[in-house]
Amino acid sequence: MGSKPRGFDEVAEELNRRVEKELGFHVLIHWVENGDYKQKLNMKMIAGEEYDLMFDAPWCRLRNFASEGFYTDLSPFLHNDEYPGIKANFSEQYMENNKYYGGNYYFPLEMEYGSGIHGIAYRRDLSDKYGIGKIDSLEKLEKFFQAVQKNERKMIPLAVSQTRGFFNFQRTDESAMADANIQGLQAGCPLYILLNEDRTKVEQIVPEGAGDEAFRDFPKGFDYDFGMDRFKLYQEWNQYLDKDSIACLDATTPFQNGRAAAITSTTEEWFNHQVKTKENVPEAEVDLFLDNPRLANMEDGAIATSYLANNCICIPEVSKKKEKAVRFLDWIFSSQENNDLLTLGIEGKHWKSVTDTTYEKLDTEYQFPSYTLSLNPNFVKFEANIPENILEYREYGLREESYKATPLAGFVLDQIPITTELAKINAVNSNITTAMAHGILPKGYKSVVELKKDNIEECYQKGLRVIIEEVERQVNAFLAEKNGK
Repeated sequence: MGSKPRGFDEVAEELNRRVEKELGFHVLIHWVENGDYKQKLNMKMIAGEEYDLMFDAPWCRLRNFASEGFYTDLSPFLHNDEYPGIKANFSEQYMENNKYYGGNYYFPLEMEYGSGIHGIAYRRDLSDKYGIGKIDSLEKLEKFFQAVQKNERKMIPLAVSQTRGFFNFQRTDESAMADANIQGLQAGCPLYILLNEDRTKVEQIVPEGAGDEAFRDFPKGFDYDFGMDRFKLYQEWNQYLDKDSIACLDATTPFQNGRAAAITSTTEEWFNHQVKTKENVPEAEVDLFLDNPRLANMEDGAIATSYLANNCICIPEVSKKKEKAVRFLDWIFSSQENNDLLTLGIEGKHWKSVTDTTYEKLDTEYQFPSYTLSLNPNFVKFEANIPENILEYREYGLREESYKATPLAGFVLDQIPITTELAKINAVNSNITTAMAHGILPKGYKSVVELKKDNIEECYQKGLRVIIEEVERQVNAFLAEKNGK
């Protein structure tokens, strides 16, 4: 999925020179533009066109195609000495947590075992200018927004985009939730599942926005409608966004061009913001505020994860070359050299090595979307000019000890029994989800709490109780199987 990078034909030629010599076959790669991919994937799979490897994802067609038998169960190829690259880089527990409907229908492709480390990238030079310095608290961040609003009249304090809004800013600490045996789950609307102490059954399932009373039996610290805290803050801080934030398709450009003082960001995006912003505003210095103190301090176990991948590579069931497809993937993950060829291009032409884990780009035009074929935590390299403070967080995100499994790691909701109810509730929530992410209230509402209360009542009318009962049934079945092993 994506636009073919400039120089890829030369990379593909070198790839096939090595693959033909070592494996005895040839690889053809077909590129499809991002905007067309989901539709074309659907058409090609339904038509039964014979591809041997296909990119898919939970946000694409993976759930449907896995449940309908379109993809091969890869279990026979896993933890198998015939495929040492796969065995070494896709552990038994990792693959157990990436099962769909009882089978391993894909190899997970990800740099980290979570969705990234999120925060707010901000103009440190402006923060210093107004006497705030390094931002390490919500109080300092708001002072920064206020200073920009007062003194930089043509500058937006915080740039956000239509689809993301405040995004993951001020989300509940999922690691702390895991310690309290609480698991969040999206099923039409956000649900919070409380398990018993030994995690053998469901104690309670409550939808976000149901009100403080509904959470009274949850553990201390979570015995109120805790998921609403961030939306209350979004409502209060909407004043620091552009007035048309909900129509903004691109928040990155205003920030990197100096028209915004901050942007929702991740540690992965941080370095690029620094480089691009400095190109346009030479005096700019970009720092990152991580609003979760445990992440800011890079503590072990601070990142909760289900280990479920956001991006995947699958083998269609119609393929007549399944074993060759697996051998090719095994080749990619058998050595740093093989992986680097796809991910970075030809050494000496597109990049050069600086250390075992860092490199320098020689051709900035070669940009391979590694999340579609070659991404794995054990093969990540960073640009050599990345500042030490940024590199520390990037390396922290690669360490296994940084992560903690969520109580239901490996659980995937089978949506088929509740397809109708999910469709109805998704339609209800589509009216408010984006607005809430921007802190915007519809007419007639004074608080996000009132809005969400009415929304939950409507969700119950549309079948939310049926969804909760089905979720409880499936989770208890999952736990029974898991604890029976």
